[in-house]
Amino acid sequence: MKQSIIIVCILAAVSFAGLDSPENPRVLQGLGLAAGYYSGVGMSYKLVLDSRYAAQLTVGYYSDNDWGDRWAMPGIELQYHLSRNKYTSFYLSTGLSYEYYRSEYVYWDYIDDTTWNYNTTHETDETWTTGFGFGFEILVFDRISATIESIIYYRDTGQASIMVQGGLHYYFNMPNRD
Repeated sequence: MKQSIIIVCILAAVSFAGLDSPENPRVLQGLGLAAGYYSGVGMSYKLVLDSRYAAQLTVGYYSDNDWGDRWAMPGIELQYHLSRNKYTSFYLSTGLSYEYYRSEYVYWDYIDDTTWNYNTTHETDETWTTGFGFGFEILVFDRISATIESIIYYRDTGQASIMVQGGLHYYFNMPNRD
């Protein structure tokens, strides 16, 4: 097991393309997945400007037709990169997300000895979340960016905590370096 981890680390180090390379375009774009309290959960688009500023938009949706439940948690995150080199980046981040959950309940009402009435009701929860934190990005296999962040968040329900969130993006307009 230990040798497998060492081999994966060596292969990843050899495949670095460079986050802070002068060959990179002024505007770097990526598509992928993200999950976090203020980044949102789902498919994600990331825009990096001048290797210093980044914005990430995340949108996800879930629907269960059998139970009538719906869930979505879109979010937007802004990043300011403090230190960026060929392999890694360290940054500050802040963001805002909106969580929507609708559940459907079915019940029967007793009307008289022989009659029952079928009813459906919906309950909806909506929560806004904001916060700030710091993150670490590493580029592997030429175009794949993996990020992990430590954040402090606050939800409008009164909940606040320290949490970890992350993402995985594919930079599709990064130049080839053969």
